Amino acid sequence: MSLALQFGLGCQSAIDPGGTSDHSQPVLATRIYDGVPPMIHAFSDQLMEVRDQLVALSAHLDQVDLSTGVPSPELQQPLIANLDAAHESAHDLRLLGHEISGLGQEYFERWDTELQRVRNPAMLANAEVRRTQVLTAGQQIQGTMEPVYEVASTFGENLRAYRAFLEGKPLPEQGLDAPALVELIQRDAESLTLGLERVLGTTTELLRSLFPGV
Repeated sequence: MSLALQFGLGCQSAIDPGGTSDHSQPVLATRIYDGVPPMIHAFSDQLMEVRDQLVALSAHLDQVDLSTGVPSPELQQPLIANLDAAHESAHDLRLLGHEISGLGQEYFERWDTELQRVRNPAMLANAEVRRTQVLTAGQQIQGTMEPVYEVASTFGENLRAYRAFLEGKPLPEQGLDAPALVELIQRDAESLTLGLERVLGTTTELLRSLFPGV
């Protein structure tokens, strides 16, 4: 299952937790808020999977002969498999940006609908504060993801070009040669890994701030 699809399903479960509630109390609105930690944990778990893929790819690329850009025969198939996995992750990271934006809007629209049913002023004020906190946290996480999206775009193209080269197809005449392409992929993999580490750090910090003890 793709990264974006997994995240989408996690968001949908938070947006629509199911069950019934007494709308004289903010039960559903509270459940929507309580659905945020598992949603963020799922998001973090998926980013850690991508990070681990990038680390594995970098380890394989370190073994490539940089004078030719060609791996040893025994390394070629594992490297191609890793390139495919990394390419899918890069594609999913780009999709994830659109997924977060669209589902985030749906999430807060649902929350606002539930808040309109709350009649207790104190409960309403508390729920609105929580909504603002989660919205701000989401914007911060999205902000740290932006550099990742940018690198992921060209990273995927370079992975595809290098994979084609390993299968015997020529590299674009106006592009990089194989050794330079390997070095560029290595730099981008490192940049993405560091970027994801920053996102994970920001996410963990915000989660602890909003949900102490979770």
